Amino acid sequence: MTIEHKKIELIEAMLKIDEEAVLNKISNIIKEEKNIKKNKSQTKFDDLIGVWSKEEGKKIMDAIEEGCEQIHVDEWK
Repeated sequence: MTIEHKKIELIEAMLKIDEEAVLNKISNIIKEEKNIKKNKSQTKFDDLIGVWSKEEGKKIMDAIEEGCEQIHVDEWK
């Protein structure tokens, strides 16, 4: 069974639920999952803070500007 198929089955099952308490529980589970994903992405980014010194960051930015921001017209022919 594919993920898409599972999602459709869950949606169909939720459409049949008439109890608000059950829907609230499902809603809370979805909200918790969103918060977990949000916190994971923030943590990964936060882990990178301070990895490079200012000097190293400057060298990398200079290298990017020098190597990536050049247009060589002859290469497009």
